[in-house]
Amino acid sequence: RYPRNFTAARVITPGQFVNYLDESIYNVQLGLYVVGYKEAQDVNLRKFVPQHRVLARLATYTNRADEQYRWNPIVERYSLDRVDEWYLDSDEVREDLFTYRFGYLKMAPLQEVSVTTGRRYVELPEGIISSPISLHWLWTLPADGEFQGNRQDIQAKLSFVKEKARQLCHDWFNEDGALSNFIRETETNSSCPCKEEQAKMDLGRYMPHPRCSSLFRDVTCTETLGSMNCYMSAQNVRGSTYRTTSEGQEEESSYATHYGQTCCYDARGFLMQSTYQPVVKVCQL
Repeated sequence: RYPRNFTAARVITPGQFVNYLDESIYNVQLGLYVVGYKEAQDVNLRKFVPQHRVLARLATYTNRADEQYRWNPIVERYSLDRVDEWYLDSDEVREDLFTYRFGYLKMAPLQEVSVTTGRRYVELPEGIISSPISLHWLWTLPADGEFQGNRQDIQAKLSFVKEKARQLCHDWFNEDGALSNFIRETETNSSCPCKEEQAKMDLGRYMPHPRCSSLFRDVTCTETLGSMNCYMSAQNVRGSTYRTTSEGQEEESSYATHYGQTCCYDARGFLMQSTYQPVVKVCQL
């Protein structure tokens, strides 16, 4: 880091002069913070909301403003098995920490945080941030966390991270597989085109969605999470319902609707398969 990039916090009144040649204004304690990033669904807003949260302060450094560091950087070394202060409570360490898969480092003037028993959300002052990094190495550091092995054993920590990541993947797969079979409840003779370019060219059968298309609105679609553009079939579709009788047999009933089939596509132009997108059609290449 270059020490002259950081100055002590101060209040400047109108007309006040700041002497940036004064070395004392650069004498400030710096904290190396790790910030987690994730996109969590907001039920009220009906879209994914980006969340940046300061998880921990990894280390503390003294900003030396000597003349030799006026143009030269200070090189510091950080050990990956060290955390000076956590900003998560015990429950968040065991649960929420694993939801932060990547984030970034930020070096900023040291921020004093009052010790409380509840959740601590820290607002950092301006500083320097790193490129996005993986945060899996952070999973093994909490003293009261799930990992209780030797923190000096690299292989033990690596095995824990691999197993935990596999468990999270299985949990997601089981949760996704437990969702209702929405494909059975939709009209299949109005199947969505596999790619957005096909829906765009098939004018007459499909039209841009009035609320989820960049042709109509230059905003993010809040009704179909993660989609870039949606299209609707021009004709109405019939809905179908399935139920299981007391004898264990399935019965089907159909009903007329006044809605067109909705087809949504991601940033790469591929058809989205989610609970918000009803019909999936496999391309025969």
